[in-house]
Amino acid sequence: MAQVPARRMSEVFEGAALGLVSGPAAGFGAAYSGIGDVRLHTWLFVLLVGGIIGAVAWPVFADSSGPPGRRGIGFSALFAGVCGLLAGTVVAFPVGAISGSLGGALGGAVAAAVWRLGPRLGGWTPAVSAVVGAGVALGAVAAWLR
Repeated sequence: MAQVPARRMSEVFEGAALGLVSGPAAGFGAAYSGIGDVRLHTWLFVLLVGGIIGAVAWPVFADSSGPPGRRGIGFSALFAGVCGLLAGTVVAFPVGAISGSLGGALGGAVAAAVWRLGPRLGGWTPAVSAVVGAGVALGAVAAWLR
């Protein structure tokens, strides 16, 4: 079995965190629209889709977004917004896609800012950035659709 470099795995976790931040916003949009399913498995599915998209696609773009630990906030927002757009499209088009992209962009910017605190957070950096970013994303979309 081939060894995966530590830097590559760090980029995979970073991408998964950026993809995950858009999941709750896309799930909320799906539930709000009335055409999406509101049960738990839908929310878990949209989180899974966003996380997989982020984990697979982020390592391709990571070198363009700045040095590790100091990623560009705008680039991260754009990336998370696209992850949210795709994840929301899978769950409930069009409202899931719109809310996923809006929430993903805001959550991605916050997650990138939290990621810069990496030395203080230690190994918890991916989890903390995903949770804080997802909370901001969900709060923004809930306030917008109110």
